[in-house]
Amino acid sequence: MTDQDEDEARLRSLLEDQHEFPCDYSFKVICRNTPGTQESIVAGVRDRTGLALALAKDGMKASRKGNYVSLTLNVRANLSQDVLDIYACLRTFDSVLQYF
Repeated sequence: MTDQDEDEARLRSLLEDQHEFPCDYSFKVICRNTPGTQESIVAGVRDRTGLALALAKDGMKASRKGNYVSLTLNVRANLSQDVLDIYACLRTFDSVLQYF
C-alpha cells in the first residue's frame, strides 16, 4: 500500500466516523470571480463524478472587492469515497484557491 493509499484510507475512515452515509454534505469553495467560473466548477464536478452537486440557495458570496467568490456546494453523498472524489476534482481547477 502506497502512502497515498494509506492517506486516502485514513481520510475515508475519518469521514465514516463523523458522518453516516448516505448523507447531505456541504463544501465551501473559494475561487476567482471571473465570468463563468462558478458554473464551470459545478458542471465540471458533476460531469467528472456523476454526482448531483448543486449550488446552495444563497450559496454564493463575493469578496469585498469582488475579486473572489465563496461558493457553498451541496451533494447527497452515498459513500465517503464520493466526498473524496469531489475534493480530488476541485483540486484540478486553476480558478479554485481553497476548498473545505
